[in-house]
Amino acid sequence: MREASSNESPPEEMQIVSTLPLDDTRELLFFAHTFRKRRLGAVRIFVDSPKYAGPTKAGVDMTLEELTALRKILAPVADDLDSGSLIPPLELGRVPTDTPSTEWVVQVLVDEKKPELFRVDVRKYVNSERFTGWTKKGIRLDVDLLDDLVPQLEKLIESLENWKAGKTGMFAQPEPTQDTGERQPDDKPPDLGSVPEDLREFF
Repeated sequence: MREASSNESPPEEMQIVSTLPLDDTRELLFFAHTFRKRRLGAVRIFVDSPKYAGPTKAGVDMTLEELTALRKILAPVADDLDSGSLIPPLELGRVPTDTPSTEWVVQVLVDEKKPELFRVDVRKYVNSERFTGWTKKGIRLDVDLLDDLVPQLEKLIESLENWKAGKTGMFAQPEPTQDTGERQPDDKPPDLGSVPEDLREFF
């Protein structure tokens, strides 16, 4: 499986936030990246098998606002399913995008082959003059993963918020440090070579 590396910084400043194992060969990768001058949070399935190693087409790329709305929709779903207040299949909500004719649709679906299993499905839907229907952009996961999925989304949201606030990224400002006036053990001693003898006591 992939490991997050501090040296992993492509030109688009990709930042791996966290991973969630799905099985022996697949994992969910939560990462932030810049695309067309926008900072996006992505959730994508990665495969590591003898036949193929890398990302699959299954995944979503969302803005901070979209991810925040998605987390709000998904947060109560696990408890609602356990209590029986939600009975799949049903639509949980929709998340608007920057494109008026496009939105993310969040559903809980029943597995066709195993009706006892439920899947949470987040998929982009287009309703325009040229095309109406589902796109390939989306992800479908077992509802059992919701308890782990929502906290990972929160980490991704925090990453985008920090980027927006200028705390991370190429143009991040250094954290202010408090000067106590005391030299730390790792600090280099001052160079006194050019300081007159009668002034060295002040350095």
